Amino acid sequence: MRPVDEILEEMESGRPDILAEGVVALSAKGSDALESLIGALRDQNPLRRWAAAVALGNLGNREAVSALQTALEDEHPSVRLHAAYSLAKLGVPDGIPALIRAIDSEEVLIGHPPELAGDFANQALETLTGQTFGYDSSAPQAAKRRIASRWEEWWRENQGTFRLGGGQ
Repeated sequence: MRPVDEILEEMESGRPDILAEGVVALSAKGSDALESLIGALRDQNPLRRWAAAVALGNLGNREAVSALQTALEDEHPSVRLHAAYSLAKLGVPDGIPALIRAIDSEEVLIGHPPELAGDFANQALETLTGQTFGYDSSAPQAAKRRIASRWEEWWRENQGTFRLGGGQ
């Protein structure tokens, strides 16, 4: 089985097929890859940090929680949002506000296929919460901001009682 660093190095090509295969390979490594993936969250290359954030959520190991919480402050939106989603998949709601803040973002995220941060954030929130507020990816920025406000209001009202499944 290939080492984590080798898989991450191949992913640096940015080729969509390699990105998709790399995330699957990293996720399949299981707990043996945990420390290497946590270390990759601090790598200089945002592509490596993104891959680590995605794979850590797929591993389902709560030992990654602290590192993923730190990644919520990453400068790259792909890392922040995937860390947020991975935390939610682990049953930790700390990333929900980061997803809400990204609803009206039109930054393009790393991944295959690439997608807008707002589209990813809304889909993640709908999946995690079962809520929907009429998000339309083709809507003007002002409409997306209104949807973000509705999510913010929902979170203010529910953050004290809302629980994630932890195995989403």
